Amino acid sequence: MLQFEDIQLSLFGVAAILDTAVMAVLVERRNWPRVLLPLVLLIGGAWAYHVGAFFHVALFSAGPWADSLQWVSMVMMAFGLGLQPSAALHLWLRIRRSGFETRPPVSKRYGILYAPLLCLAPVAAQLWLEPRGYFTQIIGPVVVPFVAWLMLANAVAGVGAFILASHFSDTRERSFLRVLGLALVGVTWVEGFAVVVGPDLWPEQRSVLLVLGTLGPVALTLVLVYVIVRFQLMQLVLKQSVFYAALVSVVVLLHQALLRDIWANLEAALHLDAVLLESLLVLALVSLVRPLRERVSEALRYLLGERVGAMRVRARELAVQMSAMFNEPAERVLQWFVAAVGPMFGVDYVAIWLLEPGIRITTCSGDSSRLDNQAVLDLYAHLEDHRLVACQRSDAPTREVASSLLMAGASLSVALRHPSVQGVMVCGARRFHRELSDEQMGVLVMLVEQLGITLNNGLLQSQRSRAERLALQNEKLSTLGLVASSIAHEVKNPLSSIKTIASVMAEDAEVGSEQARDLRLIVDEVNRLASSVDAILKFARPVKGQNAHTDVAAAIEGTLRVMRHVAKQHGAKIAAEIADDLPAAAADENAVREVVFNLLANAIRAAAVGGNVSLSVRKDGGRVVVEIHDDGPGVPPQIQDRLFEPFVTNHDDGFGLGLYVVSRRMRDVGGSIICDSHPDRGTLFVVEFPGVDGDAQ
Repeated sequence: MLQFEDIQLSLFGVAAILDTAVMAVLVERRNWPRVLLPLVLLIGGAWAYHVGAFFHVALFSAGPWADSLQWVSMVMMAFGLGLQPSAALHLWLRIRRSGFETRPPVSKRYGILYAPLLCLAPVAAQLWLEPRGYFTQIIGPVVVPFVAWLMLANAVAGVGAFILASHFSDTRERSFLRVLGLALVGVTWVEGFAVVVGPDLWPEQRSVLLVLGTLGPVALTLVLVYVIVRFQLMQLVLKQSVFYAALVSVVVLLHQALLRDIWANLEAALHLDAVLLESLLVLALVSLVRPLRERVSEALRYLLGERVGAMRVRARELAVQMSAMFNEPAERVLQWFVAAVGPMFGVDYVAIWLLEPGIRITTCSGDSSRLDNQAVLDLYAHLEDHRLVACQRSDAPTREVASSLLMAGASLSVALRHPSVQGVMVCGARRFHRELSDEQMGVLVMLVEQLGITLNNGLLQSQRSRAERLALQNEKLSTLGLVASSIAHEVKNPLSSIKTIASVMAEDAEVGSEQARDLRLIVDEVNRLASSVDAILKFARPVKGQNAHTDVAAAIEGTLRVMRHVAKQHGAKIAAEIADDLPAAAADENAVREVVFNLLANAIRAAAVGGNVSLSVRKDGGRVVVEIHDDGPGVPPQIQDRLFEPFVTNHDDGFGLGLYVVSRRMRDVGGSIICDSHPDRGTLFVVEFPGVDGDAQ
């Protein structure tokens, strides 16, 4: 049978463990400057009382060697009982005077509140004379005065704290004071009833009532700590390990005191060893309860030597290095990341794909041959559908995900999500096919998120650089426009005057004379110079495409007749295919000719001797699409993203204005142009002219 002494000892032990855990948090080095001293004394009194009560009961039947420990235990009980009411009054008056300021000026006037502790000396002397007796029997003469003092102090402090709450505007501070007031008054009534009133009403339950009165401060401690943590009143730093240790200690204590007889009866009835029964029960709990299984797995990894301290240091180093790589190309960042992460987590390979979800893969790095493109897109889609950041093969949400990882020989996948960067990372198997621990998974996910931030910052930096280059080019173009206007003003008007005078003089000169020939030469040269000035002005002048109707086929055929001669001179061939049902383009004919002329000229130059240039014109809805392709060496990658900027060229004798003029004309008419160039496939330009509204219908 379970004895009352066993229950009493277990409850006192639980109270002592909980108070110890709370005190460990309050006096911890980081928390000590933030807590109120009287609050620590209040909870410290409960701790001293419960620890002393536990050892008093536990050592009651021990031998003579335990007499000194019994005396220490009872003195601790007396000290804790005397300290609690004084600390409660101190806490109320302290908050009333200085609020929740943690380090106010020291006031010696609070010392008077602890004067009742002077009575501890005669009580300790009495306890020394009778170390083998019950605590309540030995201090019997002072029980009633102490209970009266306790009830008075707690009642005053509790009611005072509850009234004081209305003077504070902070919700957290008001909540703390109200809970403090209610808890103090509640503890007062419980202890008064358990010690003074209850024993007279139910004398046979005296022991139970004394235990109830003893445990009253535990409720006060737990309620105050809950409010402090719930509202972050003092910004305490809680160590979960302290509470885990307290929980384990409570479980062991309750098991020893409460379940010992139960297991003994089961052992006798089933003829099985109790240790075996407990082992089977623990195994079942660990197997069925997932949070418990994960905690046990994490603890075993630590016990078996798998430390994460070095991994954390390495993760910080990689994060710092990544933050400095924002200006590097995405391909180089990915290559560096793959090379760094693989050895860190002990996987046999790492592969990363950046993609436009559901559309295509833009960049890949690492051992990307493990999965084909469609499998990568499907894997990312499954992770998105199930809102997963990371997924190990054993936790795959669908069979498709598990099959993809198995096919790639991978142990896990991590989704890369950022407003402008999306992708997926796949890691290979680890040694002995071990899975990553929870902390390792957390570090890996953090590094992948940092990778997304780095890539996004690189994209923003690239956009800013492009904007700066565009601003610089616009400044150059503005300067060029001013120069062109100056030429028009300073050169064209004098040329007009020269042409007029020369023409008049030519009319007066004798036909066929040498003077007439010279004057005609002057007029021709003036016309040529005027054309050059017009060409410069034409570069900066927008094309007026409004209300324009151009037969694209006719305009391109006229340009082709000229460009075929040019191609013949360069040893290249032009193949053209023009559809018959083309709509009219909403663009000026000169703009169409200029665009096609420049693109064909570049294609012929790129194709060179023996090369081929193809031109096709077709209808796409209400738009006219012109495609010009050459089988030349392609555009160098370093200038592909700046191809349509002014003064960007791949030729030593070029000015880099042809493609800029083309893109400018297409913007003016509301069309578009794109370039797709590869060293092994040549260069393709796709131009779309808007159709006239009537034809587009």
